[in-house]
Amino acid sequence: MKNLRDLKVVFAGCAKNCEKYLPKVLENIDDYKKLFKSTYTLIVENGSKDKSKEILSTYKSENNLIFFKDEFEDQPYRGKRLELARNFIIEKIRNLNYLSTCDLLIILDFDNRSLFKIDNNKIVKAVNFLLSNKKIAGVFSNQPGTYYDMWGLLDDNYCKNDFWVEALNFATKKMSSKQKIDNHILNDLRLNFLNKKKFQLPLNSDPYEVKSAYGGFGIYKISHVIQNKKKYLGTQNITVKFKDITYDNIEYQRNEIVNFNEGFADLELKLFILPYLINSDLKDVNFIPEAAFRFIINKKKLSIF
Repeated sequence: MKNLRDLKVVFAGCAKNCEKYLPKVLENIDDYKKLFKSTYTLIVENGSKDKSKEILSTYKSENNLIFFKDEFEDQPYRGKRLELARNFIIEKIRNLNYLSTCDLLIILDFDNRSLFKIDNNKIVKAVNFLLSNKKIAGVFSNQPGTYYDMWGLLDDNYCKNDFWVEALNFATKKMSSKQKIDNHILNDLRLNFLNKKKFQLPLNSDPYEVKSAYGGFGIYKISHVIQNKKKYLGTQNITVKFKDITYDNIEYQRNEIVNFNEGFADLELKLFILPYLINSDLKDVNFIPEAAFRFIINKKKLSIF
């Protein structure tokens, strides 16, 4: 196993309208970098209306690669923009030799999710776990209370399918196709589905194997990232079932990370959430029921709006 001081690492992520968070997030990254032999930071910014571009421009250097991709704003949906940005990052890693020959890729958010400073000792422990087995492709963060990133999660217990698609169908199966969304529907969805899906991973529990996860901080082996044939994908076609009719091929946003993560299973590789890798002081999460309907793309096809 390599010593951390011998590892070359790429930190990467997407940024938009993060002005008030960026100074602290970049400060945290600079501290994480001290753990490794050499590092690069690869950030894709698109369409910020605040001073994010100015802050990132001053951070740009030989080892800090900042790409401003305002053309991604042509896509009206967040999932599609993130799909483009994250796939751009992976292509850069594949095509630039000094990135493709690095050992690890650490992806993280550049907003309030990354204001929390992760304990460097926990990062060391996480990297050692990742490197302990050739079959482990990636590891992800946890929160001390409710696990918040349900949309990025795919596993055999808590999220066997897309979280928000399940939420949507929980609501629509009680509705007629002509019924408008109202507070009764939203409250029922909140109380009888969203709140009941909440769970915690105790900090002292064993690494938890998943098919997909993120949680705002993930560490991958770059060799496996390059082998992964699946891309980030921010949209999907789903079936929506009402009491009186079923609609097929409804275009719906998707957490773009899930499709990418599913590619590691195709390679017979494993992913884990590490309960001790805490990246937040978040104790609870309130899942917003309106989101289940908001992620529908072709809303005109339905009469519930």
